[in-house]
Amino acid sequence: KLEKPVKMLLNDRIIKLFKLFKEDVQFSLGHDVLPSGKMQTKVIFETASTYLAAIITNDDIDYHNLHPGFKMNLNSMLKMAFALPMIDTLEEMLRKIRPYEKVKGSADKAFDAAMEMLADEMGRKGVPGEIKAFKKALKMLSAVEFDDSKRKPTVLIVGEYLLNFHPGANHDIERYLEANGFEIIEAKMTDVIQKSYFCQNQQIKELKVKRTPYIRGLMGITNVFFTFAIRMVDHLARHEKLHERTTLIKDIAKESNPVIY
Repeated sequence: KLEKPVKMLLNDRIIKLFKLFKEDVQFSLGHDVLPSGKMQTKVIFETASTYLAAIITNDDIDYHNLHPGFKMNLNSMLKMAFALPMIDTLEEMLRKIRPYEKVKGSADKAFDAAMEMLADEMGRKGVPGEIKAFKKALKMLSAVEFDDSKRKPTVLIVGEYLLNFHPGANHDIERYLEANGFEIIEAKMTDVIQKSYFCQNQQIKELKVKRTPYIRGLMGITNVFFTFAIRMVDHLARHEKLHERTTLIKDIAKESNPVIY
């Protein structure tokens, strides 16, 4: 508790989090002490029905050392590069099963359990744990009974990615559309995240933008990680009839060159 009010300058990302809530929200600022002794700053949003803790950190480079604690590095990027295509694949299967499930709620139940297992294994065993958990997760979703013999019309949701993926921000648009007889097609978070690294790497290669050797290497290696991870996930899910082989971002970029470069 503070004797005097504290003034805070909140960046646009924190403001966006505030806007997700449609009810009174209590905001607090705190930290966790990491094994290294550094402090990891976090903010907490609490409502009558929601508890959300968000780590205040940087995407990859903290130019002014504003966020001590967790920092993106090759190890964390490797975990992220493998986890994102796995999650995209599980969500792809969820959206193709849920509108046709025989037992209401069974698809969400299987998906939630799969995500818990994937996150736990990633935290304990890294990439090997992710791969093991993903194989089990595929079986969990495949075990959900559904009947899609009568296909529903599909709707592609496009837009700013926080609105796309956050039910609170988009007013549960997926649930609304499914309840009204549609099957949802959603963008893939892997593309959203890889796009930043891919664009920087292409600028270095094609436009000869000057970057330090570290940044040049980091951009190149990260894109290799993503491509390898996507193809590995495609391989692991190759027997799942609901999974479609992923189109790589580099191929999407080539197709769009005649329109915008």
